[in-house]
Amino acid sequence: LDIMAHVTPDATLKLVMNQAVDDHISVSGSGDLRVSIHDDDIKLFGTYMVNRGFYRLSLQDVINKNFDVIKGSSVAFEGDPMSARLDITARHVVNYVPLRDLSPDMTGNVHVNCLLRIGGTLEAPTVAFDLELPQGTEEEKSVLRSYTSTEEQMNLQFIYLLGLGKFYTPDVAQTSGATDNMESLIST
Repeated sequence: LDIMAHVTPDATLKLVMNQAVDDHISVSGSGDLRVSIHDDDIKLFGTYMVNRGFYRLSLQDVINKNFDVIKGSSVAFEGDPMSARLDITARHVVNYVPLRDLSPDMTGNVHVNCLLRIGGTLEAPTVAFDLELPQGTEEEKSVLRSYTSTEEQMNLQFIYLLGLGKFYTPDVAQTSGATDNMESLIST
């Protein structure tokens, strides 16, 4: 059985990332897909372009957040559905994050885009964290880059923003008392 399908945004694609904690991506989009079924062998070909959707992220039952999947993300199928190539960016906005946590010279609050960059395949996805200050000044962005220059620093800032709504600094860690819990999340 061979099926050619022009998928429209009326259909929803759900990709289960971790069934145990209900991590999943649910998107609508479009693309021309070919499904080939021979006996028990299912093959899928084509590229699915995302218009909208969300990614439900759960981290050790401590952080449960929905991320909006950015339009233009894609899933490319080249045969085995589990080997589909992922190119997905999802965003969760943390509002009113105090800048003084990064530098005592800074005042006010900013909106921070916490980004998940999902690549790899369905079988072996890769996830990288990133942060954006969409309305931040160049100075604010530069200070944030200095706090996120390594993968470990980026992960720590990302987890603190999702869990506490603040940037991580030694002073924040001491006053929040959450350092051990947050750092254990990062190490898993």
